[in-house]
Amino acid sequence: MIKKVNLPEFEEPPLAEVALSVQFEPLLGLLTPHMGLLWQEFRERFPKLEEKPPLNPIIERLGGHRANQSIPLELFSTPPSPRLWFVDKSERELIQIQQDRFIHNWRKVKGKDEYPRYELRIRKSFFDNLKLFIDFLKKEKLGDLVPNQCEVTYVNHIILEKNDRHKDLSKYFIGWNERYSSSSPLDVEDINLKTRHIIKQKDDFLGRLHLNIDSAINSKDNSMMYVMTLTVRGKPNDTSIEAVMDFIDKGREHIVRHFDSCTTPYAHNIWRKSHVK
Repeated sequence: MIKKVNLPEFEEPPLAEVALSVQFEPLLGLLTPHMGLLWQEFRERFPKLEEKPPLNPIIERLGGHRANQSIPLELFSTPPSPRLWFVDKSERELIQIQQDRFIHNWRKVKGKDEYPRYELRIRKSFFDNLKLFIDFLKKEKLGDLVPNQCEVTYVNHIILEKNDRHKDLSKYFIGWNERYSSSSPLDVEDINLKTRHIIKQKDDFLGRLHLNIDSAINSKDNSMMYVMTLTVRGKPNDTSIEAVMDFIDKGREHIVRHFDSCTTPYAHNIWRKSHVK
């Protein structure tokens, strides 16, 4: 059960994709044949199957300039199993599974697709499907799922208003001085901004919030846009599924609040910020 918190709400958020993920100690016994058996558990709701290269593990640690990588998968004595995508008929939702990762994605396929909301469906889908995966591991005696990182990612496609250009970053984001764009006779061609924020509980390091803002062109109509990606990653308090869900809930809360605080009233009006609930 999700704990109710007061969060900003937008009636028309620019959200394009959400990913909830748990990384765990590698299940080296989870091989490609097991993946085929696992798909049978998901196949009714996720009938499409795609094979992808595995993702390298990543651990957030205090200090340094980037998240520390653990041992790459390709150094194991046996070839790594692939990352499999189980995709639903609409192609809006998918499950990604590999030897050390479980990810649930929702993505916008058509412009009119409405985000089904975290507290109404996304969270429950992640939890139910993760539980199904854990039950499969137990049934096939493939080992226990031991989480070492959790991750929440929100990708926003911020379409610029008709007369706005990429140089008008200050209209959409707090912290960018509009004088920068007007002080040079040269046009701003593209923009890439990155920030990292440490998440602590009292004095204990829990993880980070990563913010990326990139200028882009909408491939559908060549309109200008920003791609704003917010990711919270860190270690749950323990290895239980309850601790995983607690981190996911708090990560999503950090993302929603940060999205609201670093975007402008001009943008909020476009996205129809309604109220706090």
